[in-house]
Amino acid sequence: METWHSDFADAQLGELSDDFPGKRMAAQLLIAGRRPSTWRSYSSKLQRWFDFCTRVQQEQGQPPIPPFPARPAHLLAYLGYLRQEGQVAAGSLQPYLSAINSWHADLGLAKPAIGHSITRLRRGYGEMQPDFEDGEPVVGRRPIPADTMLSILKLARASSTSLSLRRAATANVICFAFMLRADSCVRLRRKHVSFTEKGLVLQILTKTRGRDVSTTVHRPGQDEVFWLLWEWTQINPGTPDSLLWALDGASDGEFSSTCIVQWLRVCCDVLGLHPPVGEKWGGHSHRSGGATAALSIDVSLPAIARFGIWDLIASLQPYLDPAVGPSAAALFFFEHLLKPSLEEARAQLLVLQAQLQAQHADFSV
Repeated sequence: METWHSDFADAQLGELSDDFPGKRMAAQLLIAGRRPSTWRSYSSKLQRWFDFCTRVQQEQGQPPIPPFPARPAHLLAYLGYLRQEGQVAAGSLQPYLSAINSWHADLGLAKPAIGHSITRLRRGYGEMQPDFEDGEPVVGRRPIPADTMLSILKLARASSTSLSLRRAATANVICFAFMLRADSCVRLRRKHVSFTEKGLVLQILTKTRGRDVSTTVHRPGQDEVFWLLWEWTQINPGTPDSLLWALDGASDGEFSSTCIVQWLRVCCDVLGLHPPVGEKWGGHSHRSGGATAALSIDVSLPAIARFGIWDLIASLQPYLDPAVGPSAAALFFFEHLLKPSLEEARAQLLVLQAQLQAQHADFSV
């Protein structure tokens, strides 16, 4: 990865002398343009490509092939190898291609893993994927139902629930109720949470916005979600810099985004709640579940996008399942996103007009 970093800087800034003003900082900024977690993901995925270009070729009696620049035919063969190997599902291919594309783009070349042939092969990859892969059924990610999350909230507030189980349940409820990405949820610290008379406020760290932008989400009212998180901070105290979900009040380290899914499974095992056959609840299921629940009670798309921090409504659409009907649990979590009744607003307007007319009459006299 250090080689990629240095090559990236050289490709973009190599024409400048080492003592050119701002060059060193510009190189650091280029690297900081991706989060450490993204670099780590790219590193592991790119290693698979290197392995295919060297070890796999040698084991098959072929000479090694150059990983850079990647030839289109080699990339197609690489995807064929991954399908033959049977360890990467069709829905998980994109990170492997993104790593190769980003590597080439950073070094000033066109992205090689795009185009008609790649698209057709990926379609065939999915078509030829068996119903069962290594004994495990192929499943699709689905939104978590609001009823399921309401049961998890009740579990979190039960007096018999252990501290670790309460942590798991509370984190899942917050992730759902705020339509968070899993990584945004696990990165929360206590200083990012505010309890006010008007409600609960979270300052969200999201990968779609820079850290120089403060993104806050307000949940009005002191409802059950408000008190659930408030109680968690009381029974598991820590400093403002403490990770919100750390049991020991730790401020260093980090949680993997997969923790949310692991904690969800723990809660569902306790409650005996599981998705139907052919479906699963994954890392984006809280985000899609919250958005889908809000849509089911007729919350507007702009309101969902604003609350869930989608910059574009087009980006929100894939998370929604319009076939899901309304429920009491959906209202429980997202009624606050509904616009007030126009009848109520008209009644308030009549009162306001009467007050203004009374002031005008007093002035006239």
